Amino acid sequence: MARRAATAPSERRRAPRIAVLIDVLVDPSCDGTYLFARATAVNADGLFVRTTAPEPPGTAIRLRVPCDDGTTIELEGEVAWSNPAGLGAIDPGMGVRFVGAGARDRRRLMAQIGRIAYLDPAVTAQSE
Repeated sequence: MARRAATAPSERRRAPRIAVLIDVLVDPSCDGTYLFARATAVNADGLFVRTTAPEPPGTAIRLRVPCDDGTTIELEGEVAWSNPAGLGAIDPGMGVRFVGAGARDRRRLMAQIGRIAYLDPAVTAQSE
């Protein structure tokens, strides 16, 4: 049986990733219990959550992103891939793909990111 080569996450992205460091609240069991974490890369389709206890791929999670104006963006996602912590692990965490995020939430997220990072106009257009 022939094996198919794994596709690197960067090769599957539809939108460019933006390197940032933002606070996120993660609810891995979708029960209202949020844990503090940091996102280190974001685009209109998802984000990378740095954590030493990543959830396995396929796990449904809820996210809250606090905004500068005092509001919160609430998103649902699914763990697309994870990089477990351990000896020699570099950047442990999980890649989360947004599920059911509407254009309004994506625009709000990209606007929040735009307050702290330069966004190429082509990148913000992809979030619509």
